[in-house]
Amino acid sequence: MPILVWAAFRFGPRETATAIVLLSGIAIWGTLRGSGPFARETPHESLLLLQGFVGFTALLAMAFAALVAERNRIEAKREALLRDLDDAFVHIKALRGLLPMCASCKKIRDDQGYWDYVENYIQTHSEATITHGLCPDCIKKLYPQLEKQPQ
Repeated sequence: MPILVWAAFRFGPRETATAIVLLSGIAIWGTLRGSGPFARETPHESLLLLQGFVGFTALLAMAFAALVAERNRIEAKREALLRDLDDAFVHIKALRGLLPMCASCKKIRDDQGYWDYVENYIQTHSEATITHGLCPDCIKKLYPQLEKQPQ
């Protein structure tokens, strides 16, 4: 029994099944020769007792092996997720904290006290790329002639 438990925890289900077959063969050989705890008056009785014991131990060993294999699979998946998370942290560049912004011109004061455009600050402190356009309200305010044209 300890060999089967060791095989289940050390190796996988395939190796555990191989160990079960080998140990069963040894146990059958010993029982038929009249030695071991399952030796009785008749070989049929001896083999019946041995079959029950081997079946029970094989079931337990295979259950242990399946649990260990599942645990190893989950552990490998967890390690892969942790590596992915570490890689993601390397690539993340986030803006945090308070950004002092001018209420009129919308410039942002940097850590050295210089005022710069929002676009420059964002491009310097993040991986974002800024593009420009006009919202519908600004088009109406700045270019009222474009609003009156049919589309």
